[in-house]
Amino acid sequence: MTSLSFRPATVLLAIAAATALSFGQAPAPKWRMQYFYDEDKSTLAIADLQFPSARRGVAIGAILEGSRRKPVAVVTSDAGAHWQLVNLEEPPVSLFFLNESLGWMVTNKGLWQTTEAGKNWRKLPKVPSQIVRVHFLDDKHGYAVE
Repeated sequence: MTSLSFRPATVLLAIAAATALSFGQAPAPKWRMQYFYDEDKSTLAIADLQFPSARRGVAIGAILEGSRRKPVAVVTSDAGAHWQLVNLEEPPVSLFFLNESLGWMVTNKGLWQTTEAGKNWRKLPKVPSQIVRVHFLDDKHGYAVE
């Protein structure tokens, strides 16, 4: 899985917001900066990004400071107007959301679940090792890819 790295002073997340539609002709979308990571001597590397609804979004990855990697998530619940940095316990790999609140995060050591759109996570027991992605049909039934 490839992660995207954004250097300081680079836009992390942007959203194309279309202006008012005119009769019969749509204007070109305009991009607006929605999150800006700008810390000296560190980089935010994104492993996966999910927007389970128009208002809620979660990006997972790590803050890189020299050889140190600090696992983090960046979450919004107001369509990107405000973002919150959430510390994670394990390096994340991928995300899946069933709805705007219920989601799962695969890490290099297990599977975690959130019921608050990425603001908190709890580790699930007895998960197959080395999974890289999950897909759930409902809150109790899903598939894992090794």
